[in-house]
Amino acid sequence: MNAPLRALFLAGIIAFCSGQLWSQTDRPSNDNPWLQPSNPTSPPVDDPEPGTMEWLQIHYPQVYADALIAKVEWQARQDGPAAAHASASGFDKAQYQQALVLLEGDNGTGTAFICKVQGIPFLLTNIHMLACAGAGDSYGGGLQKLDARTLDGRKLTLQSIYGAREHDLCILRFAEEADYEQVALEFEPQVATNVKPGDFIVIPGNSKGGGTMIWTEGRVVGIGPTKVEHDAPVYEGNSGSPIIHIDSGKIIGVLSYAEQVPIENYFDKESFNNEQSAIKSKIRYYGYRIDSANDWYPIDLPRFCRQNDELESFRTQRQNVAIFLYADSDEWRDDAQLMEFIDQANEQARRKSISDRIGRDSLREIYATLFRQLDGIIHDDTYRAYVKHMRLSNAIGGPQLTTYYPYFDEMIEREVKIRDYLSKNIQEAEKRVRK
Repeated sequence: MNAPLRALFLAGIIAFCSGQLWSQTDRPSNDNPWLQPSNPTSPPVDDPEPGTMEWLQIHYPQVYADALIAKVEWQARQDGPAAAHASASGFDKAQYQQALVLLEGDNGTGTAFICKVQGIPFLLTNIHMLACAGAGDSYGGGLQKLDARTLDGRKLTLQSIYGAREHDLCILRFAEEADYEQVALEFEPQVATNVKPGDFIVIPGNSKGGGTMIWTEGRVVGIGPTKVEHDAPVYEGNSGSPIIHIDSGKIIGVLSYAEQVPIENYFDKESFNNEQSAIKSKIRYYGYRIDSANDWYPIDLPRFCRQNDELESFRTQRQNVAIFLYADSDEWRDDAQLMEFIDQANEQARRKSISDRIGRDSLREIYATLFRQLDGIIHDDTYRAYVKHMRLSNAIGGPQLTTYYPYFDEMIEREVKIRDYLSKNIQEAEKRVRK
């Protein structure tokens, strides 16, 4: 029998025997000095029941400590280290249940929670979760398109939204704030000071949109100015979940995204395979800190969703052009405009190829025209308006930022770089065709 189990077994025997002794003599036995309690007087009126762990803690503290260590180690083997740590520290999931919220909209599902920000109870989640509300004419319902329900089935009435600059965070204000004062959770105001890598966390979330809150455990891996990295495995539907610090019981971040670790070169492969590597998984998980979000701006949900859908449309069209040019796939055929251009070019080439007057110059012009059309797709007028705003807002700031929401600036900037690269390749291909 190993040492921890031996300690737990011994503690049980002592607790049982001590309980019997109390019941028979109303005092501990003096026959064995090792079993002499720290306070060998009769038990006070409010003394815990003899034989319990509480009683053992008072009368035999060293045996109690050994037994507790054994219990924690056993629990860790059964449930995992985070769950065992939570159990030993008295962490109670039940106290969070009333603050957890399931989100659902026409375009997806996610998670939210009730939390106090600047002393006011808000519903807190990711900004990107707002895109779940829906699209098109169905926006007429405003916030009604985003269904938010507590675990007891109560539908929340929300009246306004605010987003955080440089954070994928948003807060939604309740119509009746007083109803949520008691259940609102607290966030850690100084994550960089009071949280450290290795600390245990738990994350409840609507995993895979199943409509239930599933709790997953892990540890803090790293801390940055705006983000917290952790290793708790999560799924789609967990976006907006609170990252709960077990030791303090406070929220240290909001689960936001995951990214695959690119392991392409020799040095990265060797580092990843080293048992000392800080990166243990091929997936890294991040949440945005609440304590570093200090600048909030109002969001109109219908307008936000329209902007999001337009940007997604730009991105999809650009991807289809890239797939047509570089990938062995037919996914681009779902794009009606792209199909039209390509079909026209192929039909013109077919007709010229069966003509006696076919010439290489004619074919070159056909495909040069196609490339110009492809370049036009990825730089259409609506997209140029977004790019113009993005560059203007970055250069000037101030009122210009109200045209499009700051949340999209980083996405637009990334899309600009990709489109410029793709456009350069298309123009080079056009030149080669003409030669």
